[in-house]
Amino acid sequence: MGTLRETASVEIIEKLNELTNPNTISVANILLDRDFSNLTYLESTCLRDIFELDLNKLVLYFKENK
Repeated sequence: MGTLRETASVEIIEKLNELTNPNTISVANILLDRDFSNLTYLESTCLRDIFELDLNKLVLYFKENK
């Protein structure tokens, strides 16, 4: 499986492009360069807060690379 950035939905990329705070952008970029299978709960909650996602549906915003 690839990085979160490689598997991100259009909605996630749009939300990333709408971010304005440099610190938030930096954290988002670090998290999006992680492998989904190695994502910790803390990193998941950061994604939830940055992109305003439902943590229970986080996996739906990323598709598996085949």
